[in-house]
Amino acid sequence: MSLYPDFKIFPLVLALCLFSVGSKAQCDSYGIVQSGPEECGMYLLDFATGHLLEITFAELDLEEGAVLAYSYAEAGNAYSCGAWSINPVSLSCISEVEDELTLGIMCNYGECIYPGDADADLKANVSDLLNIGLGYGTTGPARPFAHENWEAQIGPDWAETTVTGINYKHFDSNGDGVINESDIDAVMSNYTPETQELPESYTEGAPELSVSFDIDTIHFDVDSPEFIEVTATMELSNVDDIHGLSYMLNYPQDLIPPHSTDTEYQTESFFGESADVLWEEKDLHAFGRVDMAATRKAGTPNGGSGVIFKTTYVIIVDLIIGRAVAETPFTIQLSNLYAIDSNGNPIDINAGADATFIIVDHTVLSSNNDLVTQKTTLSPNPAQSTVSIATADLQAENIRIFNTFGQTVLNRVANPQQTTLDISTLQKGLYMVEVQTEEGTAVKKLLVE
Repeated sequence: MSLYPDFKIFPLVLALCLFSVGSKAQCDSYGIVQSGPEECGMYLLDFATGHLLEITFAELDLEEGAVLAYSYAEAGNAYSCGAWSINPVSLSCISEVEDELTLGIMCNYGECIYPGDADADLKANVSDLLNIGLGYGTTGPARPFAHENWEAQIGPDWAETTVTGINYKHFDSNGDGVINESDIDAVMSNYTPETQELPESYTEGAPELSVSFDIDTIHFDVDSPEFIEVTATMELSNVDDIHGLSYMLNYPQDLIPPHSTDTEYQTESFFGESADVLWEEKDLHAFGRVDMAATRKAGTPNGGSGVIFKTTYVIIVDLIIGRAVAETPFTIQLSNLYAIDSNGNPIDINAGADATFIIVDHTVLSSNNDLVTQKTTLSPNPAQSTVSIATADLQAENIRIFNTFGQTVLNRVANPQQTTLDISTLQKGLYMVEVQTEEGTAVKKLLVE
C-alpha cells in the first residue's frame, strides 16, 4: 500500500497510452527523462523501481524532465555508466504525460522519498532521527539524481523494512546509499514543526521521563546581573530496552529572548556515549518549545535510568523587571513523547509533571513595602561571621539571603523582632537579604567581608 494519497489520475494517464510504437502492450510503467554525464546520454528514471533505463528509440525527440508512460517486457543486464547502473530495455506504448499529473503518478507508482522524512509522514523533524539511528550503517542502492531539497524523489527500494512497514530508503536522506550522520542534515534543513500537541496519556508501569529545575526561586533587583541562566534536567526512569526517544519541551517564550535556549546531551548518560548516539535539538521560539531526540545506532539496545538531556534557559533582567509583577512563574511541560525499542517497535513512556520555578522581582516588592524597609536594619554591615536582622515593632516571619545571580544561599524562619544568622560559610561579596513580615517584605543589601 502506498504511503501517499491516491491522486485518482490513472484513467487519464492510460488514455494517453493509445499511441503505441510497434507493440500492443498496455502502458503500465512511468518514468522521467534524465540526462547524466556526457558518456551516459539520455535515459529514463523509472518510478516503480527507481532504476535507470536506457532509451533505445533514437528517433524519439525527448526533452529532459518529460514524464513518459511506457511498457517494457524485461530489463536486460545492468551496466555501469558514470556513478549509476543502467538497465537496457525495449520500450513500447510510449506517450508523454501532462505536467499536472506527474507528481501523482510518481508517488503512486513508486513510493516517493522526501529528504529528511525518515518516518514517511510528509514532515521532517526530530522524530525522524529515530529511524536514521535504527538503520545506521545499513547500505543500499543509491538514489539517482539525489538532492536534499524538499521535493518528491524516486529511488529503488532497499531490502530492509521497519516493523511498521517503512522502507529503509527513506532513512537515506542524501541518497548516497548509506545511512549515517550526514542524513540528519536534510532533517534540520527541511524542518517541519509539529503543530498538533498529542493528548496526555498514562500507561501503568511504563517508564517516566521527568523534568526538573536546578533551583526553585530566582531573585531580581536593580543591581542584579544582566541575565541569569537556569537549567532544566530531563531524566528517564528505569527502562529495559530503548533505542530512541523524542519529545517536545514547552516553555513561556515571552519570558526569554528568541533562540536563547541551549540543550546538551549528557555523555555520561546510561543511554550511551557520544560515539554510540545520534542526537539533535531544535529551538522553536515562535512555538514556545524545544524539540529534542536521541537515538542509539544500528539497533543496539540499552536499558537503565538517569539524566539524558539538560536545557539551559537565559532569563533576562529587563524582561522581568519590565513586567512590574512581584512574582512570575516559569513553567515547562513535556509533550509528544515517542520512543522505540531496538527492533523499532513503539514503546510507552509517561511524561512527568510540569516543572516550575518562581521569578521574584524585588523592584516591585520594594516599592510596595517602603515602611517595612525603613524599619528593617542589618547589623553589622559589612559583616564577617554573623549578622543580626531587626524589624522594630514588626513581626518578622522568614529571612532569605540570595546572591547577585538571584540564587538563594540561606533561608531561615525568623524570630519576631530580631534574628541573628551565621554567615561564616558565605563567600565574600554582595548579597541581598529578603525579610518577610506580616506587614510586607523588605530587601536590604549585605556586604560580606
